[in-house]
Amino acid sequence: MNSSPELHLLLEQIGRQLNAIEKRFESASSLNGGFDKLVEKVDQLQEDFVEVRKTLLGDGSQVGVVTRLRELETANMERQKFLATVVEPKMEEHRRLVFEMEGVRELIRNEETQKKEIVLLKERVGILNKVMWLFGTGLIGVVCKSLFDMVG
Repeated sequence: MNSSPELHLLLEQIGRQLNAIEKRFESASSLNGGFDKLVEKVDQLQEDFVEVRKTLLGDGSQVGVVTRLRELETANMERQKFLATVVEPKMEEHRRLVFEMEGVRELIRNEETQKKEIVLLKERVGILNKVMWLFGTGLIGVVCKSLFDMVG
């Protein structure tokens, strides 16, 4: 019977360990419906991934983000090429024309001044012509009188 107290102690110790293991099992979420929750979450992740994939790649009824992005990049490249080959040269030509127009404006201002000066010069020439005709007629008159006085 010597082994009986030892056996009793051993059985108590095994009982305590079994109680501890039982408590662990009861508190373990994987055995307490947690594994099912994990499976549900994985299924939900798969569904979400399918939705994300449809959004990115598209399905038969709509264009995906990747395709749309590729289209936008292509359109942007074409726009950049158009800007480089058409718009920028025309803008440079426009700048050149504006620069030339500044010179033309100065010429137009000079032309206005020249027109005014020409008008003044024509008026002076007209006045001088009248004065010369007056002197010329007067001189012819004096010469004619002198001739008639000599003759007569």
